[in-house]
Amino acid sequence: MLKNLLNKIKSTNILEKKKTNKEICIRKYPFPFKCLLSINNDTDGFHYSSFKSFHEFVNGKKSTIFGEGLNLEISDSFWIYSKRNISLYKNLPWESNKKNKYFEEILELCRLGILDTLHGFGDWIEDFNLERKQIDKILNFLSKNNINLEVYVNHGGYNMSHNYAGIWSYYQQADNINHKSYCFDLLIKYGFKYFWADPFYELTKFGDNLNLSNNDLEFFLKQYDFSKFLYRPNPKDFSKSEEVLNKFNKISLQNYKRDLFNSTLIKNISRDGIKNFMFKRFRGIDGPTSSNFVLQVNPDNLDALERLEGTVILYQHFGIRRAILMGKGHESQSYTTNKNVLDFNNIAAFKLLAKRYNEGRILITTTRKLLNYTRVRDYLDFNINNIQDQTFINIKGINCPVYGYQKIEKNMLSGVTFQIKKIKKIPIVLLNNKQVNVKKVIDKKNGKTFIYFPWKKIDWPF
Repeated sequence: MLKNLLNKIKSTNILEKKKTNKEICIRKYPFPFKCLLSINNDTDGFHYSSFKSFHEFVNGKKSTIFGEGLNLEISDSFWIYSKRNISLYKNLPWESNKKNKYFEEILELCRLGILDTLHGFGDWIEDFNLERKQIDKILNFLSKNNINLEVYVNHGGYNMSHNYAGIWSYYQQADNINHKSYCFDLLIKYGFKYFWADPFYELTKFGDNLNLSNNDLEFFLKQYDFSKFLYRPNPKDFSKSEEVLNKFNKISLQNYKRDLFNSTLIKNISRDGIKNFMFKRFRGIDGPTSSNFVLQVNPDNLDALERLEGTVILYQHFGIRRAILMGKGHESQSYTTNKNVLDFNNIAAFKLLAKRYNEGRILITTTRKLLNYTRVRDYLDFNINNIQDQTFINIKGINCPVYGYQKIEKNMLSGVTFQIKKIKKIPIVLLNNKQVNVKKVIDKKNGKTFIYFPWKKIDWPF
């Protein structure tokens, strides 16, 4: 019987006629979670021993000096070149390569997705700009070693000309075809999809993709300070500013402001004409360090995130500690060690996250997985149809307005949940016209049925 129905689907284009159904929709977050959170930690100051000690507690399951491992899915960033911190090479790019003694371990953590963000290409203070051919060589090395990164986050200052900012660029030259550090086309070709640039931070607004009424959204849009997006430093004189979005008409500007205010993924076009996604990070009023994590993760912020069903990416530097609210460079500032990378404040904050994760309230995941899930959910191409008394959901691909139409594999559907109302028979889920196994749960309180692809968690390997 089922085989005959599937043959009927394959032999007709009936599924093309019905893409929406009031009784079936994609749930905002993977079942049973209400919201989504990741930590995007810049590797500055993070020595490998501190990194391991930190992740053994937050990601692992074993007993540690900070307590029993919390078994969360927390990712991190790394560099290619740095003499001090987590990097493949313990030298600077103009020097002969000296492999980090943890070189192979770092590569494996990249393959697993625990190191999922490239924090620029390195850490140096000298007036040195990477050249395109050097960047190409690095990306080819990563590809040959099956390192498939998708998240690119700027680091450092004016000497980091390989940084990217699109229309907000002033010192950033990644997409300037006339600069020796031009590399944005290479970054996209390699596989980077999600970019963080200097203006994309929040000081007080905790989360994006918040469920706001139209009236509330319009009220907050009027209150929000868009100046960091409306202006940039003048590339010829950083002490002066110039308008950025002045070519937008009134309606386009208002729509883009809505995205800048409340979208997790923000569509952008680089100066060399390549479409891409930007994302924001929540910073808070104090420059993020290990010491002030509790100012980001606390009951008030998490309650609001759950209530508004939001998504948040936290901006952090767990390699650095200093007195709260004292500012960058204060005499109290130092690098964390394997023994003090976590204190009782941020241990309590991580335990709070673990509690809400285990209760099915907040899904804690890596930055890459959060962004990929959001893109798949927002642009999933699927059809719904009833044949005889059976409903079918046929998943076809990702109709992405930035990177084009993409064929989808089952492993890309981790967490995708369909919410069903008042249907007698549970729908059959197809992927490219072939039946796939999914989990099914019925909520006895409201009668809704949830069909979902289980979330595949990355386990700490050590």
